Amino acid sequence: MQSQKPAGIQRSGHIVMALCAAAAFFLQPFNAASQPEQNNGISISVQPERVEQGSVVMISLVYPEAAGTSCSWNSRTFPLFTDASGRAFGFVPIDMDHAPGAQRLSVSVKNAEGITAAREVSFEIIAKKFPEQHITLDESKVTLSANDLERHNRERAQVEAMFAASQPRRLWSDAFLQPVQGRISTPFGVRRFINKQPRNPHSGIDIAAPAGTPVRAASAGIVCLTGEHFFAGKSVYIDHGHAMFSMYFHLDTIDVQNGQSVTQGEIIGRVGSTGRSTGPHLHWGMRLYDTPVDPLSLLALFE
Repeated sequence: MQSQKPAGIQRSGHIVMALCAAAAFFLQPFNAASQPEQNNGISISVQPERVEQGSVVMISLVYPEAAGTSCSWNSRTFPLFTDASGRAFGFVPIDMDHAPGAQRLSVSVKNAEGITAAREVSFEIIAKKFPEQHITLDESKVTLSANDLERHNRERAQVEAMFAASQPRRLWSDAFLQPVQGRISTPFGVRRFINKQPRNPHSGIDIAAPAGTPVRAASAGIVCLTGEHFFAGKSVYIDHGHAMFSMYFHLDTIDVQNGQSVTQGEIIGRVGSTGRSTGPHLHWGMRLYDTPVDPLSLLALFE
């Protein structure tokens, strides 16, 4: 006659078996591809696998038993969000000056038993030749007066403090949209030289549109800063949470207030030519985790 084990020992045995099964699962490698591949119930993808400098990478992970996820690259950790279908996804910004080459990104997954494991996935940064813009101006229009320089430094400090105080939660829910339709008059990353001296690269895109054209919020968020700045003119900054910001410069009017919640597509202002501007247009910028990125690369991820 077979002896019966005490209930406590049976429960311990079940727990050990469950932990062993979970550990065995995490020994399976993840697969990274532009089209998700299945592996023991997990699907993971990197989009795009080959990304240009100044663009955005999207990481997607589907694992029904996941209790927590994140990804790390270049000594930084980036959050992954969960949508209604249970998919975890997040964004990794690529600096426009980051060296091209093969990259390894670590994805961390914690299962229901509390076991955490990290696996690496691959993508490649490819070089992008940014256009150059050479401008010759009278020095009186290039060198700022003491008052203008003091104003610019004060405004820049205000913006940097705002970037450091992003909401610690995701505020957007839908794919991002272009705030105004029109011709891209100046693309992202243009290298500017004034009187042969290099200036900061163009950190957004310029969209030509008639003065007074409505400008819409690229996605839901909280208006975190408005004002009329020396270079950017009348400006609106929107915090989308987790250090994701959109910004809208050279507006004719500002139709929102600081602290106001906005929905995707809501009118936040009108196209103008305020600040350092040569004609009506919208400068639209996106900043992810302290890195300016091409807004069009973010839109492409949702197409």
